[in-house]
Amino acid sequence: MRVLLLILSLVSFSLHAGTASAGPGTVIHACVNLDVTPLNSINVSFTADENTDICMNDVGNDSSLTIDHAGIECVSVGYVEAESSCSGGAPVWSLSYHTDNYAQSGTTITSWSDDNSRNTIQLIDPSKGTHICPTEANCEAESLSWDEGTTGPVYIIFDID
Repeated sequence: MRVLLLILSLVSFSLHAGTASAGPGTVIHACVNLDVTPLNSINVSFTADENTDICMNDVGNDSSLTIDHAGIECVSVGYVEAESSCSGGAPVWSLSYHTDNYAQSGTTITSWSDDNSRNTIQLIDPSKGTHICPTEANCEAESLSWDEGTTGPVYIIFDID
């Protein structure tokens, strides 16, 4: 009986040891904002670059959209979640965009934290005109907080000239 309990304890420990615990998470919407209607449609590709991410459980997906009018257009890049504890510092996630001909491109790195029952995403070294907003409406923020236990959504908006 002791052997069985020991085996079950070891199996349980090994299953939990490889699992990163959940930290702040939300559905991220990648957006572009055009001030004027383009002469031709613009195809925009978003990359959730997992190669540069640190301590992230879920990193979202690449996505794209086509723009043919002025204003803000968004597409979901999916659920993104940081680990609850990161030995290498704060969890980091990056998002970038480019147009088909690469005439326009931009990127931002985000830092994630969960302090005092609030989750926070902070833009780090964003491309000029990049904002993080709680809705699909342009704002001027470079950080966004929301209640722990909820999942946003969050909109990262890149202004295109």
